[in-house]
Amino acid sequence: CYESKAPAALVGSCALAAVSLACQNFIDVERLPGLVGPTSLFLMILAGSGVRKSQVDSSFNKPFRDYDDEQERLKEEKSARHLAALDAWKIEVRRIRSELAKAAKKGLPTKSWERKLEELYANKPKEPFTRQYIVNDSTVAALKFKLRHPFASIGIFSDEAKLPVDSGLMRNLATHNKLWDAGTVSVSRRTSESFRISNVRVTTSLSIQPDLFFKHFCGDKSEARPGGYSARTLVAYPNSTMGQRFITERRTSYPYLSKFQARITE
Repeated sequence: CYESKAPAALVGSCALAAVSLACQNFIDVERLPGLVGPTSLFLMILAGSGVRKSQVDSSFNKPFRDYDDEQERLKEEKSARHLAALDAWKIEVRRIRSELAKAAKKGLPTKSWERKLEELYANKPKEPFTRQYIVNDSTVAALKFKLRHPFASIGIFSDEAKLPVDSGLMRNLATHNKLWDAGTVSVSRRTSESFRISNVRVTTSLSIQPDLFFKHFCGDKSEARPGGYSARTLVAYPNSTMGQRFITERRTSYPYLSKFQARITE
């Protein structure tokens, strides 16, 4: 609060979001015997532009950003190896198909070639998977595709929630409710891969303009309240500190923030 001059409720929400994202894939809570659920948090901060959520987020979420940058670098390396393996696999498929066609044309047994072709399809090189902790601009379909891997854990973080709202990410709130409960979501497609999402963990931390919040989440046509999204969300509506951000001497170090970041990294 001293460094950013941001409202305490905003700083606290950002800190909680970072803790939630770090812990959610390792810890569940048993509220009553047999009633086990995720520790993931949905947080929303009502604030106009210039409230300095970006500055606060960058302090608390630096370990996640660094991890994502490293994963992106690894993804480029893995993609090159995957494309090379896929090309080799396609060449081998064409060869086995050719041999199978020759055997069938000559009236020779084809079972051995069929088995080899079956083995090839079973061992098709899989697209490399790299984890990504933070998402801020995505469609619902893209988010579901990211979460198709086992033990997926992700954070939807945005200092301008108009982006995820306009992209459609925050329009299908029933899906978010399912993800908050770690429920199962089946995605069926005719032209591409169908898959199931289960046992995933999602933290949400959004800063949203108050008028957009009341329009999108509180309007007569909104499903947020009747659908249960509002009940799952911790909302902060702090008073703005703009006009009160007096210049103060910067501190030389922030040892507790450094310890916090180190713990998140761990």
